[in-house]
Amino acid sequence: TLQGHSDKVYAVSFSPDSQILASAGKDKTIKLWRRDGKLLRTLSRHQDQILAVSFSPLDGKTIASA
Repeated sequence: TLQGHSDKVYAVSFSPDSQILASAGKDKTIKLWRRDGKLLRTLSRHQDQILAVSFSPLDGKTIASA
């Protein structure tokens, strides 16, 4: 179980190599997690809730969100 968002989670996406999970939601943050559940980073510059998140299949590092 991943715990860290302060409100509902609306979207999740695995990196192409399945090593990192991105979660995003109503709290206006994207959280990056290792497969073992350790929180790696929180991205918090969004102005509104995040309804979608996805890793680029080209480099596996670029993340798009909306």
